[in-house]
Amino acid sequence: MDDNPKRNHIGDIDLNLGKYNWQESRKNRYTYVFKFYDEKMQHYMPHFDLHSKSAQRLAKAAQDPEYFELKLYKSPEFPPFDFYIQTDNYQLSLLVSFFKEVFQEKSFYEGYLPGHQYYSLILPKTKYLEIINFINDYGLLPVRDLIFELIAIAQNIYTEKIAFWERPDMQKLVASAEKETTKAIRIIEKLNRHNSGKAPDRDIPDSKLLKINFVFNDETIGLEHEWLTKEFVEHFRDYYGGLPYKNWRLDLARYPDRFKEDQEKHQFKYKLALSFYNMFIETGLYRLTGDVKTPNKLMECIAGLLEFSLIKVADDAAPESDKIRTVRNWIKRNKIKPMITQAKVPHNAARLLRYFEADFMELGEEIKKADILSIAGYIAKRFDLEPLMADFAHLAQCLKQIRWLLRSDFSVNKTIQDKRFEEFENFKQLFTSLQKGTAITSFSYKLEGQNNEYKLEQRLPLYLIEEALKCYAEAQKVEIDSDLLQTSVKRSDNGSFSVRHKLHFSLPHQRFAVRFVKSLYDYLLAEVPPAEFDYLPSLRYYSIIAALLIRSDFFYTQNIDENFAVEKVKQWHRLSLSS
Repeated sequence: MDDNPKRNHIGDIDLNLGKYNWQESRKNRYTYVFKFYDEKMQHYMPHFDLHSKSAQRLAKAAQDPEYFELKLYKSPEFPPFDFYIQTDNYQLSLLVSFFKEVFQEKSFYEGYLPGHQYYSLILPKTKYLEIINFINDYGLLPVRDLIFELIAIAQNIYTEKIAFWERPDMQKLVASAEKETTKAIRIIEKLNRHNSGKAPDRDIPDSKLLKINFVFNDETIGLEHEWLTKEFVEHFRDYYGGLPYKNWRLDLARYPDRFKEDQEKHQFKYKLALSFYNMFIETGLYRLTGDVKTPNKLMECIAGLLEFSLIKVADDAAPESDKIRTVRNWIKRNKIKPMITQAKVPHNAARLLRYFEADFMELGEEIKKADILSIAGYIAKRFDLEPLMADFAHLAQCLKQIRWLLRSDFSVNKTIQDKRFEEFENFKQLFTSLQKGTAITSFSYKLEGQNNEYKLEQRLPLYLIEEALKCYAEAQKVEIDSDLLQTSVKRSDNGSFSVRHKLHFSLPHQRFAVRFVKSLYDYLLAEVPPAEFDYLPSLRYYSIIAALLIRSDFFYTQNIDENFAVEKVKQWHRLSLSS
């Protein structure tokens, strides 16, 4: 680093980052650099030393005579585009249909459409020629781009998520997770008897933590201060209490599950081999003849694809017959459990209609996609509401539908574009102008019960109003940019949606969020009544409602503080009760 770096006007070192290049970032997101195993480093490394895809590194790498960039699914420059679209969609359908389980496709559970992971590959020219010749030799040219992408995805998953766990020390970590988690739960229970939710046995004296031994590879340090040792355990408990289920016992009990996922990763190469086999057979890319289900040539092809993915099928010196035998055994001895992408989940319509509006209930349907099932499963497990899981699945589905129909009164607003009214335009201009940095030069207002109109023109009060409005608009986007006008949403018989706006603002208590919170609160109060000594059930009900709204993306993002969401739910509920 420069001994005298240049600093800006506030003293920070000027990194000269410039304007962020979103186009370059997007391109890098869909570009994969092939890797190789570095014997010296004992690690998988990217070719051409491309640990990052900065313009400088890429320019330097491009000088290497071995550098080659392959564009996948490249569209023609001029129409017709029909054949390209058909071919691209076909290859995407194969990727999703046959590899969603082995690649653990997340789109179904996160609520977006699946797509290609890579559109550009960087690899040595000799490796490209080796793979393209292999594709040609085995008759895979119709799905050439898909084969390259499958190799890239498999290589990335294997080198980043799986090879690490095949080490012996990591295997020990996996094997001991469940046993050690049980010990951790027992430790917290011994120091947490009075907060366990059960009446403590008064005949059993309270436990005291006298000492903790920290055993390092070169030294053992014992901590014997009672308060400090207790704080270690309490902070450990509080950490797990802040995880998704907000319950230290539930989240700590889930700790071994992450290693169960790693145990499943050991099946990756077997499932990958089987996925290739299923795709080749079911699409007719390889046609079986006679009674032989795993012919040598097909096994040899799959072995080659696995090795391009950096997965060892056999020792380097092993004959081809050993690889064929190994792949055949992997395929015969393993099965792929189908991923659930949707399921029929009947809800109790009569029960829900006692609390919720009929038009809102009709936004959902019996078939629930995986992301909806995931939301309902989370709510049911976290709040012990398994008997009502189908109802929450329907509510989540209806929320997901209505959230985008009510959004963006400022940014989209096409439905009332030709029918705007003056006060709406004034309100919209106020907030959009503030977002652009335009200052307020005058502010007039009236107070309830008074006839006088007051006016502010000096800069300081106007500045404070500007900052307050900008902060509120940023933090409370769900209030400012959705459901401003009285709106009705209906589902037609053909499945389409009708959205109608009245040409005036809603009253605060008339908005959908307020009505929904009241409906769900009434539902919980009646269907999940408080226990005898549950003095503040509202805290639990508000948390349930907030969690459902967050997971259903009602707040535009799931990355918000749950305490904020709970306070919004309380505010909306108070509005509904005061109307």
